[in-house]
This record gives sequence, C-alpha cells and structure tokens, in this order.
Amino acid sequence: MPRILFVALSLCGALLLMPPPFIASDAVADPATGTAGLTAAIANTPVGTWLRADGRTVFGIETCATGLCGRIVGFAIDNPNDPAPIDWRGEPLCGEQIITVTPEYGIRNKWHGSIINPRNGNVWQASLTLVNGTLQLRGYFGLPLFGRTESWTPFTGQIGPRCRIMSAG
Repeated sequence: MPRILFVALSLCGALLLMPPPFIASDAVADPATGTAGLTAAIANTPVGTWLRADGRTVFGIETCATGLCGRIVGFAIDNPNDPAPIDWRGEPLCGEQIITVTPEYGIRNKWHGSIINPRNGNVWQASLTLVNGTLQLRGYFGLPLFGRTESWTPFTGQIGPRCRIMSAG
C-alpha cells in the first residue's frame, strides 16, 4: 500500500510541500523470519555485480557511507600476458571506486551522483535506474539531455586473479 505523506515546511515565509524521503522498500515481512529486513531492501537496489554493455567491464555496486558506491571489479583482457589496465594517474583499475550515488529523493529505484572517467579523470553527473532487471546508467554534463545511457546486465560469471573476467556467464 503506497504511503502518501507531505511535510509542510516554512522557508522564508513560504509554504513548501515536500514528498516523503526515499523509502528503500515497502516489503512485506519474510515468513521465515517475520521481518522485512536487508534482503528486501537490497532487492530494490543495484547492489551486486553488473556487466557493462560492451561486455568487457564488471562493476561491483555496494552500500557505502554516502549511499551506494561502484568499483571496477573485473575486466576482459585479450592477451593473458598484457598488463592490467591503469587509470589516468597510473594506478591499477582493479578495485577503483568510480561511482558515488545517493537515492533520488522520493523516487524508488533511482540514484543520482557522479562517475569518474578512469581514462582521463573527468567527473560526470550520473544517474542509476533499475528497469526490468537491468541497470541504466546515464552519464552527463550539466543536464541529463547532454549525456549517454548504457544498459548494464547482472553479472553471473567468474572473476579471476587481478580482476580478469574468466567467464561472462
């Protein structure tokens, strides 16, 4: 059952109506435990591993102090003798945090924040949206109109030593 709540705040003498804060889940209690806990909340978030649209990079999204953070956890390397990829500073990409997002206020399954381009260090605005089991990442500069969206799918393969994708599953 949806909750419709409004909070009236007085701001410089004006009345401002605001929707309720983001609610991670309106989950029904788990019959096994009698609680609607973390499992239900995570089911409505992008927490997990995601394969980028090009099929060559895997990102791990996890909770962090600011909301959700994304790290590069796997990549495809054509030649096993090639060195691991590095970022613009010469640091290894493996484990590098490049996504930081917080929930969109009052909107389920949508997060907003920033993403760093590991090739050049440019910081872009980013939005993450869960749509039918895929993660839509939109990176943009200024307005979302000036950007590009990628559709990521859940990663079910294996990642080996040094963040190398062993199987794309």
